[in-house]
Amino acid sequence: MNDSIFKPYKPKKLKKPALFKALLLQVSVTTMMAAGLLLINVTIGLSFFVSIVIFSIPQAYMNFKAFAYYGSGDIDKIKTGMYLGEFYKVMLTCALFVTSFVIAPELLHFPTLFMGYILMIIINVVLTQFQINHPS
Repeated sequence: MNDSIFKPYKPKKLKKPALFKALLLQVSVTTMMAAGLLLINVTIGLSFFVSIVIFSIPQAYMNFKAFAYYGSGDIDKIKTGMYLGEFYKVMLTCALFVTSFVIAPELLHFPTLFMGYILMIIINVVLTQFQINHPS
């Protein structure tokens, strides 16, 4: 009799998505863009760089919280991590925007700040979708 039929099924260990790698790529590309804008106009370049920071810090924290418990272990911990990660991401984003408005309103060009933040969101969606379709 063949014993291989009766062996218990062991699921493959799921790998965490490489979201930090995607965020690092996104930050490095947009930081080079900010450096180019800084050469053209200091206020616009600084505003674009601040928008990179406002997006990247909360996104990194959200990635950390959301994928702290990955796999098929405890679903409640996974769900709580996702909710808390998203909550703190929104709160950190609001706090960083308010801080930039209060600390340096004369140093920042606010349309560039908002456009840079929106560009970061678009790049993040595209990179995440690419990563889902082409896992490494």
